[in-house]
Amino acid sequence: ETQGGRGGRPWGATHARMRRSFIEFWETELKLKQVADLGGVLPRVEKALRKIDRRGRSGKTLQNYADGLQAFCEWCKKRGYMDRNPLEQLSPFDNTPRSHRRAITQEELGRLFSACQPYRRLTYEMAICTGLRARELSMLRVAHLDIAGGGVYLDASWTKNRKGGFQPLPRWLVTELSEESDGKAKDDPLLYVPSHPGRDLEIDLKAAGIPKHTEDGKIDFHALRVAYVSFVLEAGASAKEAQVLARHSTPDLTMNVYARARDTRLSEVAEKVGEQVRPGQNGDTFTGNIQVTGRSREKNPNRALEQKPSNTNSLVQKEEWWRRRESNPSQPFGARLQDRCEGPERGWPELFLLDSIGLADSRFLTPNGMRGSVLASPCRIY
Repeated sequence: ETQGGRGGRPWGATHARMRRSFIEFWETELKLKQVADLGGVLPRVEKALRKIDRRGRSGKTLQNYADGLQAFCEWCKKRGYMDRNPLEQLSPFDNTPRSHRRAITQEELGRLFSACQPYRRLTYEMAICTGLRARELSMLRVAHLDIAGGGVYLDASWTKNRKGGFQPLPRWLVTELSEESDGKAKDDPLLYVPSHPGRDLEIDLKAAGIPKHTEDGKIDFHALRVAYVSFVLEAGASAKEAQVLARHSTPDLTMNVYARARDTRLSEVAEKVGEQVRPGQNGDTFTGNIQVTGRSREKNPNRALEQKPSNTNSLVQKEEWWRRRESNPSQPFGARLQDRCEGPERGWPELFLLDSIGLADSRFLTPNGMRGSVLASPCRIY
């Protein structure tokens, strides 16, 4: 416990308590009296884990139970109490979360802040603006607030990554924290953090009419950290900046575990891409059987259109007509279509698909990059 943490630091209080509880569980479950009793224990450990699994525990819980005993066996091996770790061949468990957290929206935040008590609102604001975990919030003291610097100092003794740092805050939140801590001693808690913050949040969500579970995932207290990372990226931060602000070891954890892509944001991005491709075209609509954005489809009466020979014409005439249309190397299909489509005075050709093709309401892109939609009807294709 004194040097089992990262960088030789002591375990955190919660981690030490959990490890002791796992060792006590295995001591009782396997009837262990001495280290020698661990020899050949793998089948009995697997049987015990299967029993835990039948009680509906998650893969993460099963892995925690296994890790508790594996760590002890590895410790015994390193110190010469055992020749080998009897759990070396124990396969890992699937740690995929059974539930998915979603990022709370701005509209839901407004309703939450209106429904909760002011002292809990400040805690939620701090969580959503820093991404600090519940225990980290509870460890903050008045002395950690830097009003001039606009943030809070984090102590390596209680952060999850066991690293100190400085977390910047928005100015309005610094002002609120300063007013809240006025008159308090430096060692007093900076915030009120209940013993079960998730339970209090659930009460406030219900009061605000916000569902805890939706098809996009659930909202619990740790989901506020998910929302923080999402807001950071939506504010325009780079992947590295988001990783640093979230205090993650890798950008993969930031981008693939915590960050969420909102449907509304994806639509906005799609519109911005469209604006880059076709400037000034946002808001155009498609109407009629043929429509090309921003142009008239009136035929130019001064330009005669090729006429397909009637069914009464001879086979020779038909073959000559197709040869003129499709086999003229000096004026290929695309060039003729572009020639008809360009120029404000020319108007648009009648562009249709034959009924026999069966492509009703299909989309086309003209050679000069203009969009349109075509409804199947029997006539010519230029």
